[in-house]
Amino acid sequence: MPTSLVSQVYAEFIRTIMPEFLRRRAQLPSAAHDVDMETLMRALLPSAARLSDVRQQCIFDFLLFRDIVQDHTADLRQTSAREYDTDMYGGKGKDEVLPGGYDCIVRGLSRGVEVGGGCTAYGSSRHMEFVNLAVYTGAPVLLMETERAWARTLAAMPDEQLLGVVMGELRRMYPGAPAPTATVVARLGENVFQRGAFTFMPPRETSELQRRLWQPLAAGRVFLAGEHTSVLHAGTVHGAVVSGRQAAAQVRAAMRGEPLVAAAERFHEQYRERLYRANYGDDHEDERWYFWGGLGGGGQDAASEGDDDDPEEEVWDRNP
Repeated sequence: MPTSLVSQVYAEFIRTIMPEFLRRRAQLPSAAHDVDMETLMRALLPSAARLSDVRQQCIFDFLLFRDIVQDHTADLRQTSAREYDTDMYGGKGKDEVLPGGYDCIVRGLSRGVEVGGGCTAYGSSRHMEFVNLAVYTGAPVLLMETERAWARTLAAMPDEQLLGVVMGELRRMYPGAPAPTATVVARLGENVFQRGAFTFMPPRETSELQRRLWQPLAAGRVFLAGEHTSVLHAGTVHGAVVSGRQAAAQVRAAMRGEPLVAAAERFHEQYRERLYRANYGDDHEDERWYFWGGLGGGGQDAASEGDDDDPEEEVWDRNP
């Protein structure tokens, strides 16, 4: 497909369709008026008169997959239009690839640390995206990933049939692509401890959903953490990390006999203040609505309730 045609559709997507989508999203006054992403996106197509060609429609469909479906691991019809893109990645920079998996971080952090104890914790559209891991590892490894309905269809296939489908798509782009010497199929949706990829926000839900998920359970003996409990960074690794620190703050409060929810909210507000300062410094007061109003409310008073003289508090305040 001509590069110029892809560039033309992408320009239409960025300059016309997405601004109009965001404008209409802002007109949804409450969760009761929410619609799914597919309904709102399809309503915009008649206004995009230059996307009348079948090839242009295919490119547009792929852009929706790449920029929305993959980011939310959900079909457009499952995803809230009102809550789309109301969270944030939590800083500046680019995505990173960890060729050795996330356990390499744990191994690095645990060097020199003695860990002991007697407890064991048991803890669609048919689009595909290919990532060349040779760029990162030097090894000839190609990663293919896809999401939701098509992912479930592929996961139900035997490995040999699934490989045939994947190689068929790859050879449409590179006719001479050789057969792989070995394959690994993850089937994340069938992992009972993982249940797929990261979470998404369905229609008519709000950030109150994440707030409910981190509430203490079993009379304050169980605390949940993970990206699915993060209001600011749902669906991200750092959302999982920050939620773990918040849960640790609740555990510490429980050991001290302090109010558990108040400890979590205090940690959340202190983190949000640090995040604001890291992104905007002290010279962008016009951005404060985003942190103190646009992302779940809260008040500035809560951010000042922490005990700055507490040395243990510094453990959680050291970095955003």
